[in-house]
Amino acid sequence: MSLCSKLCSNPKHGHKKSRLRPSIISGPFPCKPETAPSNGLVNGHATVVPSSLSSLTSVFLTNGSRHSNGYSDTVEKLEQEVNNLKVELQKSQEAVKKLQDREKQLQERLSTEAHSLFNGGLNGHFEDLSLASRPSELVRQYGDLYSRIRVDALDALDRIGQLDDLSVLKEKILFSVVVLSFRGAQQAVHELRGKVRHLLNLPHPDAHRNQFDPLCNHMEIQVAQYLCKTAGNFDVSLTIEEVCSQIYATLYDYPVLKDCQGLRSYVAACVQVAWGLSVQNPPFLIMYDARQFHPDLHVRFHTSDPESVAIKNFLWPALTEGYNGPCVYKGVVIT
Repeated sequence: MSLCSKLCSNPKHGHKKSRLRPSIISGPFPCKPETAPSNGLVNGHATVVPSSLSSLTSVFLTNGSRHSNGYSDTVEKLEQEVNNLKVELQKSQEAVKKLQDREKQLQERLSTEAHSLFNGGLNGHFEDLSLASRPSELVRQYGDLYSRIRVDALDALDRIGQLDDLSVLKEKILFSVVVLSFRGAQQAVHELRGKVRHLLNLPHPDAHRNQFDPLCNHMEIQVAQYLCKTAGNFDVSLTIEEVCSQIYATLYDYPVLKDCQGLRSYVAACVQVAWGLSVQNPPFLIMYDARQFHPDLHVRFHTSDPESVAIKNFLWPALTEGYNGPCVYKGVVIT
């Protein structure tokens, strides 16, 4: 009997039918899932994955490699979102750059305009606080003419015997001085600017209104700046003499006025303030032709009828900033 037959017939070496026949060829050998190695492989074969985990992850294991149905799609979506964000970021950066450039240009323009206005540009409203002849100070001086200097001049006229009991005449003299001072100052400014244009061969501003010349405009601004900055010490003696001559000529019946130093000082003060207000841009103007009382332009003198709106007499003209401009000092009237 052969060795193989003996082994098969020997009960000691037999196997029950319920047992698997051992074979190094047929494999694999059974292995419990809980004892499987961590890499998921046993003897080169994949381990069994519980069905519950498989349903949650949808992962299929083949030859030790893992694959996911939605993994590649998710990666593609994320990459697309990143690319979209990069494009949007680039567009935003370009927009910010444009806005920054625009802001820089506007700041430069604003700085240029502010510098031009501060230095007396056309229709400028900035004041150089170092100047005693700035508009706000001149307006204050205009009010001081009425409240203080006019009172001193009236006292000087009261000391003239020929003018006793002529209070209306004295008030008209003082009012006429203010009107003549502004008229003389405005005429002097107009003539002075005309002489400068003639000497420099500059056209009148109205002549090149439709043909703007930067150089001519620059010269006009420089002349205006010079007049404004020198208004406090500009020689206005000729205008003072003209106003005094007109007063003396009109009141030739009262030659004693020529010897009234208080009146002459009042004329000099009015002409100086009128000159400073007339060289401003826009020039300040006096208003004294109204026939009805306007609260925004006038105040009543204490002897006025508060119920009446008809103006009987002007004691002091109103002061406005330019033609039809705002009233900066109200006129004093009797209604």
